[in-house]
Amino acid sequence: MKKYKSIFNETKDPLFEMANLSPSRTGIEKGYIYISTKQGNHGCRIKYFSNLKDESKVMIVSIPHFKVIEDTAKCSIKIKKQVIQFAKTNSKKLLDFWDQGNSWTDDEVRQFQDNLKLSDSDLENAKDLIL
Repeated sequence: MKKYKSIFNETKDPLFEMANLSPSRTGIEKGYIYISTKQGNHGCRIKYFSNLKDESKVMIVSIPHFKVIEDTAKCSIKIKKQVIQFAKTNSKKLLDFWDQGNSWTDDEVRQFQDNLKLSDSDLENAKDLIL
């Protein structure tokens, strides 16, 4: 019987989960929020794209600091506030997904996504978080 090498033994990159959340899931009117489990040498963050086909135009928000750390998309103040508020409102869930999501079943990931919320009730207070 021939033995096959596992691709998982040959790679040094850990497995990770990711999702591009649509406006219907986030409440952010124009664009998509990219979330993932732990990857790279950076901390937890989310990425906002107005167009998923153009990854060069992105806004990145750190969690749990809720600071815009990059904005090549040149987002409006309104979008920045919505994305920051989404991160603040869902920070515990996003951090759980970042730390543990790669061990979740598809049902658990779906439940996590279904429980994400956008709170726009305090958008005015997000202005001090924008660079």
